[in-house]
Amino acid sequence: MAYGVDDILARRRKAGKIASLIGVEGGHSIDNSLACCGCTTRWAVRYMTLTHTETLDWADSATDKPKNQGLSEFGKTVVAR
Repeated sequence: MAYGVDDILARRRKAGKIASLIGVEGGHSIDNSLACCGCTTRWAVRYMTLTHTETLDWADSATDKPKNQGLSEFGKTVVAR
């Protein structure tokens, strides 16, 4: 199990192993819940893309009408977490 890019570069690659990170595709997966955001790390998820094709309540998509000027305050909290 790799836990981040540094882990892949420092530990796995030096051991001659191949590793990848588990991710969640789309912030809609957390259903506007920081608790759900926290759950993903318990499932070994190490990254989450914010949007795909639709603007969320807290993050704007490049292919939809913006409403958050990028990220709302909640969106900034999600990214920080």
